[in-house]
Amino acid sequence: MPASRCPSASLLLVVSLLATRAAAQPSPGSSPERTFQPWVVFSANAPASGGLLTSTYSPPFDTGAFQSTASQTLTLDPATARGFEAGADYFVTPGVGVRALVSYSRAAFSGENGPYAVTLLYTSMQPPDFVPRQFLYQRETPWPATEGAFRQLNISVGGVGRWHSTRGFGATAYAGLGYLRMSGETQSIAYTSFHLGGHSVLFPEEYRLSASLGPS
Repeated sequence: MPASRCPSASLLLVVSLLATRAAAQPSPGSSPERTFQPWVVFSANAPASGGLLTSTYSPPFDTGAFQSTASQTLTLDPATARGFEAGADYFVTPGVGVRALVSYSRAAFSGENGPYAVTLLYTSMQPPDFVPRQFLYQRETPWPATEGAFRQLNISVGGVGRWHSTRGFGATAYAGLGYLRMSGETQSIAYTSFHLGGHSVLFPEEYRLSASLGPS
């Protein structure tokens, strides 16, 4: 059930926890070039373009030969995502150091859906003559809006380099290893099964399922 998403623009509120000049003074016996700089970033990501989640399967039937199909397309329209990033740099020289950071974000989504369509072609022997005959069951059901959420966790550590000019310009580069975990859930997704009761009466059973996306 693939979901398509587009990148979103980010608006960042940065809370800097950089060491003050007084706090950065070296302690006795330490290198005057070493500095420790932590930070926290709070983020609010503007809604991205939505996507679609398509469910297609063959509903089960407990008696005899049959052919069945069911299909549904859910609309995923993300809302504003919120999260944070926290990290720290430790520079062993003015231009080279190490960085560790962790970030987390969560975005809810919802969306209006098209109808849920089910078709079943089956053979049954019904009274009074109990002769095998084919029957066709078809139904389209309006489906309520989808609801769910995406979550993303990122943990990384690596090397960082920085450069500053005498005119106040600067640049920072970071590269390292990261652990990225994405997960989420959505509801509700339709699911149908069929069985024959007494006198070969067809009984459809419809469920509203919650689905897990990931974690991956």
